Amino acid sequence: MTWLTWAAFAFGYLGLVAWPFDLFSNFRVQYLAIFGACALVLVVVRRFKTAIAALLGLAATLTTIAPYLARAESVPAAQTFRIVTFNAWFRNRDRQRLVEFLRTSDADVLIVQELSRVEVERIGRLLPAYPYRTVTPHLPRGLAIFSRWPLEAEHMRLPGQRVTRITRATIDWAGSEVVLFGAHLSWPLGRMESRAHTAQLSLIASRASAERGPVVVAGDFNLTPWSPHFSRFVERSGLTDCAVGQGLQPTWPSQFWPVRIRIDHCFVSRHWRVHRLSVGPHLGSDHLPVIADLVLEEDTDSR
Repeated sequence: MTWLTWAAFAFGYLGLVAWPFDLFSNFRVQYLAIFGACALVLVVVRRFKTAIAALLGLAATLTTIAPYLARAESVPAAQTFRIVTFNAWFRNRDRQRLVEFLRTSDADVLIVQELSRVEVERIGRLLPAYPYRTVTPHLPRGLAIFSRWPLEAEHMRLPGQRVTRITRATIDWAGSEVVLFGAHLSWPLGRMESRAHTAQLSLIASRASAERGPVVVAGDFNLTPWSPHFSRFVERSGLTDCAVGQGLQPTWPSQFWPVRIRIDHCFVSRHWRVHRLSVGPHLGSDHLPVIADLVLEEDTDSR
């Protein structure tokens, strides 16, 4: 088991070579637990050489996870911008609980994935505090943005005019212009879907890096922090993962915690500091909602 886990851990670093390898990158936390259990058992049965290999695996996986476990310094918050992102799941019929959570979330902006246009209109009528909304067109299960503040939306396409579930919204928040990218990326299973997923990441990264004011990117990325695609996205976009220093915050699958991983994310430009990031309650979906409280720095000059 120790050597199989080492192999799975190593394969994850080859995610840029071929899409199947990237799947192995998702389970670093599980590898950590397996290495720890193997080391304990191997010491008990006095197989010390293999126990050392397990301990080295434990150290290697812990090193990659450590930035999320180290608690970030608390940021003072006179006023916060709260954003909630949640994949409501098209099979989830408990819309009443969803609406109640959204209504009481006290968020400035809500990004909800896998809603039909009819559902967006129906839910919108039940959220009078969010009079501004938009939903990706031409898709049966789109991405919706509900906002307390005026917004202008652009629904983004890939070259060749392929429709995406990515929306760029400009929000007038308390006198500050905030650029928000809401995203629901393709699930990278299979060659074509993996290519689409990579293209969607590149699209967001290039557009976000070109912005000069405060930027927030949030949604279901179908990608974990341990993927090399994730690292490339952060580098190219110039954004920061809000979860760093906030804990592991796994979000999917909500029904079975032993294999739960974090694929729902929030990223911000240098204009923001993270006050708090947390995961919300189970609402009948296979995802858990993510709640981010952000503080806008006073110095928001162009980069």
